[in-house]
Amino acid sequence: MKCPSLKCGLVFVVQHGCTGVTDVCPYCRVRLCTGCGSAWGPAHVGRSCAAAAEALRSSDDALTSTTTYMMEVRAMAMASICHHD
Repeated sequence: MKCPSLKCGLVFVVQHGCTGVTDVCPYCRVRLCTGCGSAWGPAHVGRSCAAAAEALRSSDDALTSTTTYMMEVRAMAMASICHHD
């Protein structure tokens, strides 16, 4: 599976072998759908992969919210990496 983050793109193996559930990129920690490989965000929650893809294509708001969500996840991941006790 390829990480959906444009800044990452790591290719990795999904350990559990299931589709339609979420997993996390082991490098950048972006949450993604193992069914379709897209970023897991508001447009995908509670929807099938096809319905989520349609929602993203048909709504700029959904794309904006997903991008915002990914930026927040990335910021949290960076904060946890950079924070030293």
